[in-house]
Amino acid sequence: MHWVLVGYFFSAYRGIIVGLILSLMILMMIFYFGEKIILATTKASYEKNDELVQLIKNLSYKLDLMNVKVYTTHVFANNLYYCQSLYGTPSIIIGKNLFQKLTDKELEAGLWATLKYIRSNESIYRTIFNLLLMNFYFPIFMILSLFKREHQKAFFEVFYLPVYYLKAILFRNSSATFKIDREMAQSNEYFQPYKSFLYKISKTQHKGASDFSDFIMQYMNIIENKDNKILKNIIGQGISIEARIAKSLG
Repeated sequence: MHWVLVGYFFSAYRGIIVGLILSLMILMMIFYFGEKIILATTKASYEKNDELVQLIKNLSYKLDLMNVKVYTTHVFANNLYYCQSLYGTPSIIIGKNLFQKLTDKELEAGLWATLKYIRSNESIYRTIFNLLLMNFYFPIFMILSLFKREHQKAFFEVFYLPVYYLKAILFRNSSATFKIDREMAQSNEYFQPYKSFLYKISKTQHKGASDFSDFIMQYMNIIENKDNKILKNIIGQGISIEARIAKSLG
């Protein structure tokens, strides 16, 4: 909608038409190429480790998932992410630091749970919703990019409160999260490694790039990293590992 308003600012009639066309093009990009936008945001590169790629193929086959792509990123290096547009290819993005922080079995358990999120279509829902919000809030990010001092940025961060709160309501206590946690708790093979995976990730400091990319990637994972940003701590970064263990993994 704001693109229509921008168009109207330049020309009452033609500007509105241009704005509508631009809005439709953006929507098409989100629905068809949403995961490509996520991959570009994280500066992810296609994983060439044959052993890891084969592992994910084998796990995907067990869940009747086909053609799941695997990428790694040095930008969001401390977590494991998933993304998929409505008509795109499901993708897993592995932070490069995880190869040192996790055991092989902990990483495998995290990948198995991530594939369950993809199978449940939670990945499509979160990818599209996050990108739509990004599009809506793009002007605010553009304004913030003009300021270099933190106290100046802090003034405009108040505009983030509604959308961070909305995301928290939708994703923080997601029923899919507890459902998959319960499924993992029933697995003799992955139960303990999965709990360890969640604990280690939740206690690891978030590593991202910018407010813009952090906004897009929030809740695109199984569990959030620890983050010192005041705004996220006011709203809440997601259900704690302790609460998840008490409710589903105890």
